[in-house]
Amino acid sequence: MRKVIVPIIALILIMLILTFYKFPKEIHVTRSAVQFIENQSESAKQTSVKIDGHLYRPYFGKTTFEGTVVIDSMPFSKHDTMLEMVVSNENNNIYQGNLTYQSNQAPYMISNQGLIWVDKDFKNINIWGSEQWLDEGDSTNPLYIVAPASHLDEAVNVQSQMRSSFGEDFVPKL
Repeated sequence: MRKVIVPIIALILIMLILTFYKFPKEIHVTRSAVQFIENQSESAKQTSVKIDGHLYRPYFGKTTFEGTVVIDSMPFSKHDTMLEMVVSNENNNIYQGNLTYQSNQAPYMISNQGLIWVDKDFKNINIWGSEQWLDEGDSTNPLYIVAPASHLDEAVNVQSQMRSSFGEDFVPKL
């Protein structure tokens, strides 16, 4: 009887661990980046992206990131709270998720949103920001922040490499 109970208890414990443990990975990276508006090469300027937090990759369930993504050229990313990023799509070791920032002042509304693609090592980063990020009114062309890059050609190359790995859902679609 004991030969049967011990393996069953061990199996139950393993299943519980796989079900509830989130397998955290600590992330602390700072990357030089280029910010630019699509089809407006004169808009390119240097910035940096700093990511600090924990990536949780549970065996069952969605991968999430809890922490901060601070873009040096975007003041809201420094003072607003970033909500948990849920990875909505993963393809060829690249995560896609929503960047959502919430105001720290009443009425605590969503202040800014965007999309982010980042590889599993957080080496390559592509952020698609909304036109609100620039405080320049409506823009028909999207804003991108790409790292690692020190000039526009490097940023476009990083996007190209990520697009070829991730597939057709990667933005920009060029």
